[in-house]
Amino acid sequence: MSARSLPLLLALASASAAAADAPPLQKIVYELAMNGQKIGTRELSIRYLPREDGERRVIEAYTDVTVAGRKLVCRSSGQSTSHGANFVSSIDDGGAISQVQGMELPDGSWRVIYADGGGVKESTYTREQVRMSSLDLLDPGRKIGRAHV
Repeated sequence: MSARSLPLLLALASASAAAADAPPLQKIVYELAMNGQKIGTRELSIRYLPREDGERRVIEAYTDVTVAGRKLVCRSSGQSTSHGANFVSSIDDGGAISQVQGMELPDGSWRVIYADGGGVKESTYTREQVRMSSLDLLDPGRKIGRAHV
């Protein structure tokens, strides 16, 4: 081994150690189709972060769809634990931007804020009104072990 290759080997060893310490990550990329024709893609990643009081999952999704010449891009991220969840989604619908933010409250209800070019609207929904969030669709295991479910 030459003196020149030592820094490269150390860098590779360091990168391998950092990768081994990184939280588990699931990543899925798939095509979206309508009537057999590709209209876009979705990239989804779920990172599992251990905590003293249970696992936290961080979900990120990027969707890019074009239908009949109209482009829609959606970026979403959310976190869930056995104690609750939150999410943020931004949507670009051909240049019209909107955003939805949601936070699950301790009693199981949700506070949701919607903002677009027309203003901001905030609503609270009871746990009976919100049986499921988009996080449940992407990560159905998040409800397992939750005290209020």
